[in-house]
Amino acid sequence: MTLDVFDSRNEKVGSVEVSDDVFGGRLNRDIIWESVVHESAEDRRGTHATKTRGQVRGTGKKPWRQKGTGRARVGESRNPLWRSGGTVFGPQPRSYGYRLPKKVVRGGLRAALTEKFRGGDVLVVEQLGVDEPRTRQAVELLRRLDVVSKAVLVDVQPDANLGAGRAQYR
Repeated sequence: MTLDVFDSRNEKVGSVEVSDDVFGGRLNRDIIWESVVHESAEDRRGTHATKTRGQVRGTGKKPWRQKGTGRARVGESRNPLWRSGGTVFGPQPRSYGYRLPKKVVRGGLRAALTEKFRGGDVLVVEQLGVDEPRTRQAVELLRRLDVVSKAVLVDVQPDANLGAGRAQYR
């Protein structure tokens, strides 16, 4: 398989041979879905928290005596049944990440690249770079290349100016 190589002015300057193993595989939507879910789970912050009865502000003193008042027996004011009491089994900080086999991760990437290649969404550019770390220059470069919305930029030698200019662009 061959892909056309373009320069930063979107003019064809050559072609490059790519591996059939990467761009010629079969589409497996299940693996792509699993890879996306795994990536999203790894990115989750998991910083949610509620206070239990031991963490809520208040005393551990018994509000009234056990017998003789006619009221229900109670041990402390931080009881989860009471207003401003603790939460029972509420969310606590945790990691949502899980392990995904290496072959599934690689297969998901391969299947996604295959799908993008078949849709004509893979573009090889000879050199990605801008003179200054300005958002305007990065946007103009992407518009010249007809990259309108979502794009993954992979560069052999990362350009700090392009990265800084692209940071604010959504």
